[in-house]
Amino acid sequence: MVKRKLLSIKLPRYFAVLRAIPLFDRLSYVLLLTLFGVFLLTFQHYGVTWDEPPQHAYGQMILRYYKTFFEDRSALSYANLYYYGGFFDSLAAAAVRLSPLGLYETRHFLNGLFGILSVIGCFSLARLLAGARAGFLALLIICFSPAYYGHMFNNPKDIPFSAFYVWSVYYLVKFYLLMPTIPKSLIFKLGISIGLTLSVRIGGLLLIAYLLLAVAAFLVPRCMKISSPSASLKSIALLAVSVFSICSISFGIMYLFWPWIHENTFTRIFQAGATMSRFHFFNGIVLFRGQMLPATQLPPEYLSSCILIKLPEITLFGLSVALIILLSNLIKRRHENVMGHFKYLIVFVSITMPIVYALYNKSVLYDEMRHFLFIVPLVSAISGVSLSIAYDYAQKARYKTYVMGGILGVYCAYQLLNMISLHPNQYIYYNMIVGGVKGAEGKYALDYWGNSYKEAAKELVRYLKKRDGAHFTERRYRVAVCGPLHSAGYYFPENIHLVKIEKEAEFYMSLNCLSCDTRRGGRDIIRITRLGATLSIVRELATSAAYGSENKRIVGSYLPKENL
Repeated sequence: MVKRKLLSIKLPRYFAVLRAIPLFDRLSYVLLLTLFGVFLLTFQHYGVTWDEPPQHAYGQMILRYYKTFFEDRSALSYANLYYYGGFFDSLAAAAVRLSPLGLYETRHFLNGLFGILSVIGCFSLARLLAGARAGFLALLIICFSPAYYGHMFNNPKDIPFSAFYVWSVYYLVKFYLLMPTIPKSLIFKLGISIGLTLSVRIGGLLLIAYLLLAVAAFLVPRCMKISSPSASLKSIALLAVSVFSICSISFGIMYLFWPWIHENTFTRIFQAGATMSRFHFFNGIVLFRGQMLPATQLPPEYLSSCILIKLPEITLFGLSVALIILLSNLIKRRHENVMGHFKYLIVFVSITMPIVYALYNKSVLYDEMRHFLFIVPLVSAISGVSLSIAYDYAQKARYKTYVMGGILGVYCAYQLLNMISLHPNQYIYYNMIVGGVKGAEGKYALDYWGNSYKEAAKELVRYLKKRDGAHFTERRYRVAVCGPLHSAGYYFPENIHLVKIEKEAEFYMSLNCLSCDTRRGGRDIIRITRLGATLSIVRELATSAAYGSENKRIVGSYLPKENL
């Protein structure tokens, strides 16, 4: 009887608390919990991407730099990675030493957590701009963005940067709304988020520019009012202290996780900015509109075209609605003060400024829109806001709201089917402007990072076990891999070796891009496909050298996980 009384007291209170939470917030929390559950179930399904081994090596070097009290300086000259901050890589290298999971499984778990952090940032930003319904719609849009979702698990550069970037913009909008008196907690949060963004990529410097722009937008109209000079001076003083504090925190965090800038700090910061804005290190070939073109000679519309065909249709529709609303407000309220809408302008600038700067600076671009993934949470937030506003207009005729809800539900189901069909290669997604993934095949890059090599490697092992039976463990097999060796080698047993000379290989593994698939003939025994498009191929080669004596050019079985 006592237990029943306790339940009768607690349960109504519990449900009362739930009822106090707005409906769309409750839906958002359910969606986030679902996303986290799917993440836990699937993060180990993703393969090793091209950049992960060098990024892991860089993280280890940073740890050694501090462990040896700055004597081991390998992190200051490793490849071109010293131009990047090392927050995520050093954190991942430390996590690998403590984790019971494998090296890359641990990295993918950590990478996925940062991906979820960016999704929560998208929801929070949209909710701050226009309320709970906008937050829920933004959350739906980004959760059903296959390309972004696919990158969440094994993209060690762009996803952590994206997470910190969207949270920086979120706190920047709050900063603007609370000017001139900024709470100390917000100063710390904004400083930390900008600092962590800078500790991944120097591109986070743009956030400082946005901060100064927001301050200027607030101060200029007030300083023009001659009637209250003392109030203007007080606002200037308060904001100057806030900006100085934010910059101090930001650069302090950046300094902590970026060993290369410890000498000649300001010179190297500007050097990194100038170098990374052009990124002249990459001089490879890029597949664009069916042609293989040097990255340095891509047409100016490359980036905008890739953004147009990689973003989901619902995102593009939301952006179109946002543009219509913006133009409508400008026409109807052209004589009114538009500073009340500056919070939206901060987000628009955060989306467009990096793109404009890259085009103006003639930056070397490749891998479709991968380097601009950080705009996806912001774009999704704006799309969620615009769809929420459109819903308000539709409420004037009730049946329109049902139509909108029905269309959105059908579209989410369609995207969910796409994501399941592409799993775990969602990052190759293209929208229906180019006919989906199948329509993009042969025209645009699909699996340029080697994610499908995990599945190809396991299929090859399965094929050999079936073909050779009990003799499988007695034989040594030689495989040539076009592209990232580690993406396949990590999943090979010890008796499967990688060779440098393709003519001496028994099997040849290639991606369906970079002309890999046309370099060697042979019998296709394995073909990894998604939605009718080929991602990677394994061929059995008819070469006597492959079955000869010991091959002295063997690269060796892949390095043990702990030695990478």
